[in-house]
Amino acid sequence: MEKLRDFRYQGVELKNSLWERQRRETIETYLAIPNDSLLHIFRKTAGLDAPGESLMGWYGNGASTFGQKLGAFAKLYAVTGDYRLKEKAVFLAEEWGRCAAASAKTIDCNGTYVYEKLLGGFLDMYEFLHYEPALAYISALTDSAARRFKRDIPRDGLQGPELCDNDMIEWYTLPENLYRAYLLTGEKKYLDFAREWDYTYLWDKLNAHDSAIGPRHAYSQVNSFSSAAMAYLATGDKKYLDAAENGYALVTEKHTYATGGYGPAECLFADEKGFLGEMLKDSWDPTKNGAVYRNFGGGMVPRNDNWGSCEVSCCAWAVFKICNYLLRITGKAKYGDWAEQMLINGVAGQPPIDSEGHVMYYAGYFVDGAVKSLEDRRLFTAPILNGSAAPGPFPRMWRNMPT
Repeated sequence: MEKLRDFRYQGVELKNSLWERQRRETIETYLAIPNDSLLHIFRKTAGLDAPGESLMGWYGNGASTFGQKLGAFAKLYAVTGDYRLKEKAVFLAEEWGRCAAASAKTIDCNGTYVYEKLLGGFLDMYEFLHYEPALAYISALTDSAARRFKRDIPRDGLQGPELCDNDMIEWYTLPENLYRAYLLTGEKKYLDFAREWDYTYLWDKLNAHDSAIGPRHAYSQVNSFSSAAMAYLATGDKKYLDAAENGYALVTEKHTYATGGYGPAECLFADEKGFLGEMLKDSWDPTKNGAVYRNFGGGMVPRNDNWGSCEVSCCAWAVFKICNYLLRITGKAKYGDWAEQMLINGVAGQPPIDSEGHVMYYAGYFVDGAVKSLEDRRLFTAPILNGSAAPGPFPRMWRNMPT
C-alpha cells in the first residue's frame, strides 16, 4: 500500500547548520520547562499535591498541548538519542498516569481537541519509546471519549457555537490518530471510533471537485487531509486517498501564497472573491473590499491584521504530515514541494524561541511589508468597526482574548 518508507525519525544526521541550531535550541527550551508546571493542572484536578506554578498562555487552558509535548520529546529522542528527552517524557507520562489513577476527572475532562493531542502523544511514546503503559492510557481515554462525545453536532466543519460550547472543536482531526491506534494495536474499537468521525462533508466535496466549501479553519482543514490518508492506510478504500490528493491539489493551486503559507486570519476556502489578495492589504487600506468578512465560525467579523497571514507553526506541521503520507503512499516526488516551501519559508524563517517560550506564531504578509514578531498580536485590542460586527464565534480556547 506504500511505495516508499520514511526514516521513522532515524538515520539522518544534521551537521552544524541553521537546522541543527534550531533543533538544539528547541530541545533545550523544552527540557527547561519545569515538570511541576507541566503537571500542575493534572495534579490539581486529581486532588494530589501540586507544587510549583501552572504554565500560562495556550498551555494554561487545560494543558491543551501536554500531548504534543510528549510526542515532541519521544520523536526528538528517536532523532537524537538524547536520553534526557526520554527521561522527561517517561516521568511526565508516569505522573499523568498517577493522576488518572487518583481521579477519573483527569481522563473525563478532555474534549475533542485535547483528547486527540493526548492520543497522539501517547501513541508516539508507544511507537518511538516502546512505552507500554501508553496502551492502557489511550484505551481509557478512548473509552471515556466514546461515552461522552456529542454525536449530534453539525458535521460541516464550521467552528460554530454548538461545537465550541460542547468542547467538540476540530473533531474531524480525530480519525488520524484513531486509525493509527488501530494499525498499531489491532484493536477494532479504534477503527470503529475513527469511522464515526470521518469528515465526509469535506472529503466528498473534494472528490466531487466541488470547491464551494465555505470558510473553514485553515490549519485543521489541511490537518484533516492526514485523517483521510490514514483512513486509506487502515482500510484500503481509495476514496480516502483521492480526498487527500484532491485536497492537496486544491489548496496548493488556489489557496496558498508564494511562500507556501495559507489561511490568512486562520480562514481557508473563504466565500469572498480574491480573499488571499485582499488579506494582504492592511486594515486601513482604502482599497480594501469591505470592513468585515465571514470567518471559520460562520460569523461576520471585522478585518483584523492581528490574526496574520499564516498560522505558521501549526500550518507547517499539517503540511509536513500530508506530504509525508502522500510521498509514502504514491511515491510521487511532487508531494515534496509544499513541504520544502514551508520548511524554508516557515521553519527556517522563524526567529529563535525566547527564554520565556514566546514563538513566532503567525507569519504576516502585507503589500507594504511583512511582520515577524514573538508577540501574539491578538492580545492587543482591536476595535469593533462602528458596532457593525461582533467577534466570533471562536473556539473556547480563544474566547477570552480581546477582539
